[in-house]
Amino acid sequence: MAPIEIAVIVGSLRRDSFNRKLANAITKLAPTDFLFRQIEIGDLPLYNQDDDANPAASVTRLKAEIAASQALIFVTPEYNRSIPGVLKNAIDHASRPYGQSAWAGKPAGVLGASAGPMWVRRWRNSICATFWRVWMSQSWACLRCLSMSGTGCSTRLAISATAAGKSCSAGWIDTSAG
Repeated sequence: MAPIEIAVIVGSLRRDSFNRKLANAITKLAPTDFLFRQIEIGDLPLYNQDDDANPAASVTRLKAEIAASQALIFVTPEYNRSIPGVLKNAIDHASRPYGQSAWAGKPAGVLGASAGPMWVRRWRNSICATFWRVWMSQSWACLRCLSMSGTGCSTRLAISATAAGKSCSAGWIDTSAG
């Protein structure tokens, strides 16, 4: 049986991003029947509706990679109580032109890591709410880094998820995302 292909979109361009480290850790932890592929979004031009008829090569590639995946995972920080601009730009590109969204019908999960103690509540209220509106009531997950070290998120990651409005806890993952 072919593995399930899951596109991973990291909402941070920072080289030492906790979220990129988290995305890499999830890839390493994946069962063999899942294949995670990170999609580049840092090379996308700023979205402009005037370009919908003749999109840049990077936009065409983004939409093709999303279309080739069976599911999506967004691994992203919260920036100023919202989603990072680079991620919003990717969402806009892949959802346009109207009626041709590459996101349509794709189950999506949202994960994130941060060193701040209050980020989970703000992140859930801003980021998860944004994705809830984009994907309506599809499943999402919020992941919190419980231990920080100089090299990033490590030791224990707690996962809580919502599927069809029902909350559950997936327990602990003892690993290092650094």
